[in-house]
Amino acid sequence: MHFAFAAEPGGLDALAHRLRGHGVEIEGLHEHDGGDRSLYVRDPEGNVVEAWDLFERGRTVGSLRDAAA
Repeated sequence: MHFAFAAEPGGLDALAHRLRGHGVEIEGLHEHDGGDRSLYVRDPEGNVVEAWDLFERGRTVGSLRDAAA
């Protein structure tokens, strides 16, 4: 199990650069089927945290709400 957050479209590279600039070790960038990408980091407690640019394929926040309903 891990925490996952959506990155702003086109923002995953900038996030990776910023995290590395603060000395955070990242795993990724991993490309998923369909073109979405993600990166993973561990917080100080060892939890895995994912940032995922799931909006790259034209998805919207509204479409996520619709899918959850």
